[in-house]
This record gives sequence, structure tokens and C-alpha cells, in this order.
Amino acid sequence: MIDEGKIISRHEFKRDNAWLTISAITLLLFLIFLILISSLTDSIFPIPSVLSILFVIIIAISLSMIVYFHVNNNRKFTYFLYERGVRIFDHDSGNVFFTPFNKIQYIHKYQTGINPNGKINTMAFRTSKNKHWNIIVNNINNAYPLINTIIHHQIIHIGIISLNNLSLGQCVVFDLIKNNNYWLNFPILSDLLNLMKLRWLQMDTVPLSLSAHTLVTIDRIICIEDIFRIEIAREKRHDKIRLFDKDGNILFSLDYSALINADLFIALIEHMIQNRIPAYYE
Repeated sequence: MIDEGKIISRHEFKRDNAWLTISAITLLLFLIFLILISSLTDSIFPIPSVLSILFVIIIAISLSMIVYFHVNNNRKFTYFLYERGVRIFDHDSGNVFFTPFNKIQYIHKYQTGINPNGKINTMAFRTSKNKHWNIIVNNINNAYPLINTIIHHQIIHIGIISLNNLSLGQCVVFDLIKNNNYWLNFPILSDLLNLMKLRWLQMDTVPLSLSAHTLVTIDRIICIEDIFRIEIAREKRHDKIRLFDKDGNILFSLDYSALINADLFIALIEHMIQNRIPAYYE
């Protein structure tokens, strides 16, 4: 019998806000339809070109697809936060299961939905690579406190294990999603991709290997002793994780939402910079 501890909070889908969003999108689609009709019948557009009409149609179809995937294809969960983990009710399957904090191995934070500024508003977590993702979107009551609590406990539990492995000369391997930056340059495409990828698509990843002495990427090897500071900076539509040397030169840069367990990676690098204990292990 798992000792769950006391229940702290309940987090469920905010249907009222969802219907407000759907209504707003429906109104926008209606306005686009009126513009399309006007361009064909009135003098708003004196010479309506085929390209302009096609452009409007593409926008309407894209928004319709976003609504469809958002409403019908996102898995819906209700979360019960306990002292020692999270109880999850899967509305699609009707299953209820408890996930202890120390079993959460993978966390992925990214942006999804109609999200013009690219702010990260969604988190998914799972206990192993052969398990499905449990998704927390910002349309769940008090989503961000729940997200931050899960990340905090993962860093405490998995972070300590990772530091111990580093001190023993072992590597901690992270998954870096390929071509993530490319998709983020196209707002509509990135929104649709993020809505679908955790449900249907197998994410194509490359390893990012961290040891006590080096950080091994797909194209270079960085000495831990050369890393002077780590910074999370906003760039265009997404957040960047940057590693700098003592002269202010960028040693390595990657997209935050492309890295699985990004917060754990940041915490480990910060610890190694401040303490230098794993880096000098022999």
C-alpha cells in the first residue's frame, strides 16, 4: 500500500474558460468568413486576387484545426496533489492511478494552443519512456502551482540521484528534441505540432550527455570547468538556455522547450558551477 500522505489540492479542467476560448475563436472564424464573402461581392477589395482568397481560407482552416485538436484530441486529466505524489484521473480511459514524486523521471515543458507570444504554458510528465505522458495545460485550475510543485520534487528526488551518479563518474543523459527551433519559427505550425506530438508523434531526439567533467552535445564537447554561468533568456517566441565562459562567450545554446527535464539540467549545471564538487572528482 502506497503512503500518499495528506491531500493538498485538486486541479481539474476549467470548462468555462474553454468555452469562452472556443466562442472567441468561432467569432473570429465568422468574421473571416464575412471578409471572404465581402471580397467576392462588394468593393472592399476592388480586385480580389486568388492568393488573397486562398490566404484567408488557409487561416480559417488552420484555426479550425487548432480548435478541433484542442477540444477533441487533448487528453483530459484531473489531478489530486498529495504530500508524496499526484493522483491522476484519466477522463479518456476512466483509470485512476497514483504517481509518487520519486518515480517521475521525465518532464517536458512547452507551449501549445493559440499562444502568440510563445509563452510556455503546458507540462507533461511520465515515469518511464514506455509510459504515456500526463499533460497539464494552463486550462486546469491552478495549473502553474501544480507544475512548479512537480518540478520541485523531481529536482529534489532525481536531482540527488543524478548528483550521486555524477560523483561516481557516471553520465546523466538528457533527451534533446531535434528541429524544435525550426517549428517554433512558424506559429500556426508549432501550435498544431505541439497539440499532436505527445499524443501521436514519436519525438525525434538526440542525447545530451552530462558527466562530472564534460557536457557532450551532438557537435562538440564542453569542459565543465569552462562553464562560468548559465542563463535563461527570451529570444523571439521561445526561451533559450545558454552556457557562458568567464569571458562572456557562449559555449552552448539550446531551446528550453526542446530539452526533456530542462529544469533538472539547469539545476545540475548551477550546482556544478557553484560547488565544483562533481567536476573535480577523481
